[in-house]
Amino acid sequence: MITPDSATTAAACYIADIDRQKLTDAISSGEYDCAPRTVAGRARTFFVPDLIALHIYARYTNDLGYPTKIAARFACEIRQILEQEPDAEFVQLIQPIMGSASATADSEVDPEITHVSGLPIRHRMIFDLRNTRARILAELAAFGRTVGNLDE
Repeated sequence: MITPDSATTAAACYIADIDRQKLTDAISSGEYDCAPRTVAGRARTFFVPDLIALHIYARYTNDLGYPTKIAARFACEIRQILEQEPDAEFVQLIQPIMGSASATADSEVDPEITHVSGLPIRHRMIFDLRNTRARILAELAAFGRTVGNLDE
């Protein structure tokens, strides 16, 4: 089922261009742990922030060849930020020289900072979500006009 802001798993996999079995395996193994929760007999419902994260996961695994665990970490960090700031246009992932990565959005995205929590930054990735969000919304709208949406 498709709504203007959500899709079930089959449609979400189509929109994100990821093999459904590959996603199911990543969810089952616990590597992709930010997928929407579900109960037996019910389809998962992916909302726009979930679809953005899934799209990023698919690009990193399919297109760039990242291991699923690393791609899932990126996607789930972004999903967590989108939970707090659903309309964020930019998300920045920062990895300090030691310790855990952190994520920030929009006003906190500053390519000029050199330290986080007192530690030098080893690397950072800035994700521009504007086009990804627009593409996902267009896909959802297109599905909404299609007779016979993908079945679960």
